[in-house]
Amino acid sequence: MAFRSFWGRRWHAWTPNQAEIQPIEAGVRLALHQHDRMVYSDAQLDDYVENGLSWYAPVRLQLEARFLGEPEDFVGTAGFGWWNDPAGTGLRRLRLPQALWFFYAGAASQLELTANGAHNGWLAMSFVPRLGWCLGLLPLAPLALVLSQNTWLRQRCCLPLLQLALGVRSQPIKLRWNTWQQYQIDWYADRVEFWLDQQLVLQIASVPTSDLGLILWLDNQYAQVSPRGIVRGGILAHQNQALEIRHLTISDLTTPAL
Repeated sequence: MAFRSFWGRRWHAWTPNQAEIQPIEAGVRLALHQHDRMVYSDAQLDDYVENGLSWYAPVRLQLEARFLGEPEDFVGTAGFGWWNDPAGTGLRRLRLPQALWFFYAGAASQLELTANGAHNGWLAMSFVPRLGWCLGLLPLAPLALVLSQNTWLRQRCCLPLLQLALGVRSQPIKLRWNTWQQYQIDWYADRVEFWLDQQLVLQIASVPTSDLGLILWLDNQYAQVSPRGIVRGGILAHQNQALEIRHLTISDLTTPAL
């Protein structure tokens, strides 16, 4: 249950429009080239397969990554980690979204899903919805929409309930631009730990209920979601921007850390 190569039959590469995936020493560069037209660009590698997803606890993901470019030039989203591809890209079964990943959202995105104010930027993030909570709170959605117009009620009532139902946890983390940093996600049967440069930055007790796939991506999308009833998204023109990833390893948690 370990592999070190980006290239092989298990990987799917997707590079629509102005996106490119290039090999580098011990890894890959996910790149978007400057483009002024509003078209979707995505440099993505994943290991999704039609008959199921490959990874489950207890498992460890380790890699080194760096963002190349100027912070003000970065748009869209980027990241790496575990994801269950709920829309069914190559899969035959719809499912609730579940994710354990390091996630970047540019300034145009406003993901108001937690009460800690972490709406964009570089985040350690989990997304593990609880079906019972989601179904139970669904009839209250119109009332929540009204209450969310008040800032105090939104922060103290609506967002905590939404966060609980969606199983969302996010922790802003320090991104050192143009510098290699070490990332690790330890997915146990009863918890998940996110590590940055050998420092624990987030620990959660809510774990995925199904197998997940691995995804690495860089795109030019943005999204805005709020309990106030704001749900919208789109694509943005972009400058040259890149995410490099190297020394990626997936292994049993019984395997010593590298």
